[in-house]
Order: sequence, then C-alpha cells, then structure tokens
Amino acid sequence: MKKKTINKIYSTLILSLVVVSAHCQFSFKEKVAKNILAYHIKYGIDTELGLYKGKIKKPDYIYRLIPMKNLELVLYISQDTTLQYPDKNFKLYRVENPGFSFKMPDDKVIKQNNFHTFLADRNYLVAYNPKSENLKFISGNMFLSPIENDFSIKSDDPGSFYNYLVFRYYNFKLKDLKFYKKKKKNYLYKAYSESIGEEVLITVNLNEIGCTEIALSEEKIFK
Repeated sequence: MKKKTINKIYSTLILSLVVVSAHCQFSFKEKVAKNILAYHIKYGIDTELGLYKGKIKKPDYIYRLIPMKNLELVLYISQDTTLQYPDKNFKLYRVENPGFSFKMPDDKVIKQNNFHTFLADRNYLVAYNPKSENLKFISGNMFLSPIENDFSIKSDDPGSFYNYLVFRYYNFKLKDLKFYKKKKKNYLYKAYSESIGEEVLITVNLNEIGCTEIALSEEKIFK
C-alpha cells in the first residue's frame, strides 16, 4: 500500500473517532480508550511504514483496532495516590493496558496483537476533575494534554522541571532523574527507566516548554 493511501486511511479513521466523540457523551473510560486507539492507529502505521520500506506487513491489525459495536477495550483503571497533581481539583488515575484485547457483551475476550514498536506501552496516567468532568491525558502513548502551565516551571531553573517530567513520563517510571546539561536552547536530563530497564535521555525545548522528547541513547524514540 502506498504511503498516501495509508495516510488517507488513518486520517479517515481518526477523523471518524473525533466526529463521533463530538456528538456523543462518553464515559471516562471510553474517552481514554478512544484516545489510546486513535494514537496507535496513527503512529503504529507510521512505524510500520518505516520498518518495511513504505509497506504495511500486516494491515489487518489496523482495522481490528477500530472500536466495533458492543466491544470494549480492556483497561484496568485505579486511583493513584502516590502522586499529588498540582491542581488539587484533579484526581490522578493509573490506566493499565495489558495488551490490545476487547471484551464482548458475553464477557469473552478477543486478543489482538501487541504493538512491539511502542516503548513503555502498558501504563498511562490521566487526571480527572469530578466537578467539571474535565479530563487531562497526562502520560502514555496517546494524544497528551498540555499540562506545563499546571507546574511551577522556570525557564532559567533546570530543577523546576523535575516534577513536570515525572508526570509527563509516568509510563517510563523514571528513577534518579537529574539535570545533565544545557545544549543550545534545550535542557537535557538523564534518568533510569524502570519500565524498559535502561537509561533514557530527556530533552526539553526551552522555546516551547511543552515540547519534550525522551530517547534511548541518542536515538529519538518517543515524543
């Protein structure tokens, strides 16, 4: 399949999710599930194109991710009390995706293939305000909310970014996070990721604070 054709496919799929969401009231869990699915459809295809020289090896998995009627993505959601979000009106929830499986009305589970191309793909973090019903997508392989303004960040103080980075990269389970150096208009941080068992390098763009990247060695792997 040509790249232009693939781009049209996932653009149509994602647009359909957005349009449906705009006209329906979804539960907390449904909103999270749709975000995760849309993200993996888009970036899973991009990765496949890169791995197989512009071709998708197994295109059928794309269509299996489209939420069908009466099928529910299996997610485990629990309140996370180990962290305190800066805006105390929001409660934090840990979301675990043990693999892309869908539950049928009779409770039978349809197992799909995991996305081996995504790192730290099991855990997610969201913040929810029960009064306003506002939902923030904090961390994980999904479309994330801008949250930098919720933190006391100072562009001239590398240490002020620590708390923000712990939240943003919650799915990597950062340990021993420390400032490494300033490189041009970027702050660089090093940390050990308990999720993948390796050291990671985090880059913060000082011209656009919400623009961060996390990489294994010098290879960019996650935005």
